[in-house]
Amino acid sequence: MVNDGTGGAGNPYDACESIMNDLTGKIAVIERSGCTPPASYFVTKANKAQLAGAVGVIFIFNQPGNQVATMGLPAGPNPTITIPLMLVSNDYGNILKAELLAGPVNVSLSAPTVIAEDACSFASITHQQTFTPG
Repeated sequence: MVNDGTGGAGNPYDACESIMNDLTGKIAVIERSGCTPPASYFVTKANKAQLAGAVGVIFIFNQPGNQVATMGLPAGPNPTITIPLMLVSNDYGNILKAELLAGPVNVSLSAPTVIAEDACSFASITHQQTFTPG
């Protein structure tokens, strides 16, 4: 999980502020939440994760249930982002978050664009990473 250092009433996992933890070689997990644009844009959060050393980003959708939406880029494409990004449902993301906060987790990202009801249906693996909390 990313940590933007907000704590208290803020959400330290949403990357609305600069990411505080070193993500070198890790896949960042970021909650989609109520940042004020442009901090709320996927492209902005992905850029922060990449600058912190992440090799990929998994966004957790902020609406309850198993649905996901498209990851629109209202700020436009950013050619400087070279890491893979994906969005998982809130239900799946909360399971992942709980596991991450409890200890190391193995996560895989798939290369092709996947649009499916089951956010866990991936055809191929391009990167495998063990998460370490913190």
